[in-house]
Formats: sequence, C-alpha cells, structure tokens
Amino acid sequence: MDSNAAEWSAVALDTNALIAAVEYGQSIAVLGGRIPIVSITTIKQFLRGAGSLKALRAWLTDTDGRVGLAGSEITVRFLQQQAAALGRVLHTEDARIAASAMREGVPVRTNDVRFSRFLRAIGYPVEDF
Repeated sequence: MDSNAAEWSAVALDTNALIAAVEYGQSIAVLGGRIPIVSITTIKQFLRGAGSLKALRAWLTDTDGRVGLAGSEITVRFLQQQAAALGRVLHTEDARIAASAMREGVPVRTNDVRFSRFLRAIGYPVEDF
C-alpha cells in the first residue's frame, strides 16, 4: 500500500481488487480500513466474470461501500488521448474506472500493472495490492 494511503478515507476499486475482496475474502488487505467506491463499470466486469450480485450487495453493506459516480465520457476520451500520447493503450473500461475515481476524488486500487503504470504516468494516485 502506498505511504499516502492513510490520507484517503475511501478508495475506488478496479475489478481485480473487487474480486479479491468479495470472492476471496481479502477485504482487509484491499481496503486498508477505507470505504470502497465501486464504479458501475467495475460492477459490470465483476458480474460478467461470474461474480455474485448477492455477495456483492452483502459486501457493500458490510463495508459501507457504494456505487461510484460515473465519470464523463469526455474524461474517458481525454484519458485515452493521454495514453496514446504516452505510447500506451487505455481500454475504454479502464478509462471509465479511472474517470469515476477522478470524479470521486479518490485513488484507484488495482493489481493491473499496465493500468497502474498509466495512472502513475499521469500523476493520478494509484495503489497496488
């Protein structure tokens, strides 16, 4: 966890972090005592991967978590343009997860190395787990 993690009371979760927390019982490691904010894109990916809606609802209730605000599609396109300028590709779903976190003003928690590197490259707070 980043040394700045203590300053954040909430954290946005990428799909891999959500799966680790909900399906594999790693909430403490993933959240570090913070409130989870889960974008609709992350929820859709979780459910497409056979995640349980019932388990997700229970987990959000247990952790005081909530569904995050959607980021604008303008922000999504801008993030993709930034990635292209850096010689990278940022998939639309990752851009939507980042845009949601930016709108919420919280860091992103992920285990996706490419996504993490991109967010660091643009100076956005990201935490690996």
